[in-house]
Amino acid sequence: MKDVRSRPLVSIGMPVFNAEQYLADALRAILAQDYPDFELIISDNGSTDRTKEICLEFQKTDSRIRYIRQPKNLGASKNFAFVVHQARGEYFMWAAHDDLLHPSFIRKCMEQLGAHPEAVLCCTEINFLDADGLPHSSWSQKGYTNIETLGMTPPQRVHELIRRMGWFAIYGLMRLEAVKKISLGLGVYGADVIQLEELLLLGDFVKVPEHLFSYRLVKTKSAADYQAQSNGDSNPLPVTQTPSSDLAANLLQTVYRSQLRDEEKVEIFADFLVTLTRSNEWWRQQITAELLGSGVRLNDSQFAFFLAAMLSRSIPLETMKANPLIKALCLQPPGGADLLKAAEDFYHKPAATMEMPASEAYKEGVRFFRRRQFAEASGLFGLALQQQESSEGWHDWATARLACNQTADAVHGFRRALELNRDNRQAALKLGILLANLNRNAEAVFYLEQGVLGSQEPERAGVLQLLAKCRDKVASMSAKAISRQ
Repeated sequence: MKDVRSRPLVSIGMPVFNAEQYLADALRAILAQDYPDFELIISDNGSTDRTKEICLEFQKTDSRIRYIRQPKNLGASKNFAFVVHQARGEYFMWAAHDDLLHPSFIRKCMEQLGAHPEAVLCCTEINFLDADGLPHSSWSQKGYTNIETLGMTPPQRVHELIRRMGWFAIYGLMRLEAVKKISLGLGVYGADVIQLEELLLLGDFVKVPEHLFSYRLVKTKSAADYQAQSNGDSNPLPVTQTPSSDLAANLLQTVYRSQLRDEEKVEIFADFLVTLTRSNEWWRQQITAELLGSGVRLNDSQFAFFLAAMLSRSIPLETMKANPLIKALCLQPPGGADLLKAAEDFYHKPAATMEMPASEAYKEGVRFFRRRQFAEASGLFGLALQQQESSEGWHDWATARLACNQTADAVHGFRRALELNRDNRQAALKLGILLANLNRNAEAVFYLEQGVLGSQEPERAGVLQLLAKCRDKVASMSAKAISRQ
């Protein structure tokens, strides 16, 4: 076996505690990957069963394994953070001791991340297993699909998180630089969901549309179970009595702490009110039972009003005056109807869903673009692209993202359009102009030279003038470099 300890491209972190029952199978699945350039970091949280012996046996046969035994139990959350800090690759993934990976999991996720530099995480579809390794009796029938957000705006990415129950993408392959920017070691209920949201605020999730990950559901865990696992020997925390409510509040608080624009934050607030009221029935029931009692039933307007009041604690006081939903909450007649209507009006998610055909999503995107609703248009163009890539589709998505002042997205979209069709002169022209505005003159020259061939007067004259300026700047920079030598 090749020794790749010096600089592996992929780091796999496996935090374990008393994991003997399924550990050997999980390790064999990882070591059978057809992508060999990885390290496996196992952090043992002071196990008292045969976990140590199993790990050391595997470590003897494969130099990619690093086994570290903690002198005391750090708690699960800090152990998950520990393996991140130990990672040396460019890519990272967490692995659980009882889950299984298909041999092609890492390779195919790497391919997707290579094809989509704007994505921070790649996941796959999931097989759900029971304690005996058989298809799980209920989860296998749910038709669950893992998350993918290619081409979506940040609010639309967050929507994909809160509309579902089951956040298994945390075991996807991620860019390590992104993982190091999120909150590691959180000891709160739903820490993994908060971390997924933080990653979604950094970039897209892309997906391999194959069932390459098997997730084992041994038993349903309570909030007390999660807290017991999270607590270490020296940092016991009390068990929350309102886990689902706390999670919703913490997710919205994470949004308001982010660098999103104020209007995007309000849009996500509106989405929480609409989605948890209209779509996510389980979450709605949990919040109602936790805070008002299991026998209480609220209509939609009442629940939206109640939820807004509960979530308002996550919103910074200095932003409330400009928040239209807070005003609706405080100034409307009692009952909540006006608040829910305000949330539905402010939440600009189009009627399109992930099931809308590509052709319909594209047509709807054009209509939104013509109405100058660029964020909505880019989401619909992205929806069409998920189903069928095309040079024209990427061009239109990039144009919409540029109109939203998302220049990094726009650069990526125009480049992808040209990868699919080198003769897309409009994409080359727009990319050249954008790069010139970003003062990336050498790159701008290359694309402007392509784009000018497809331009017409009077546009052509302006393009030639911009091209000449970029060439002059490149020549000037070259002359300065030579003089310094």
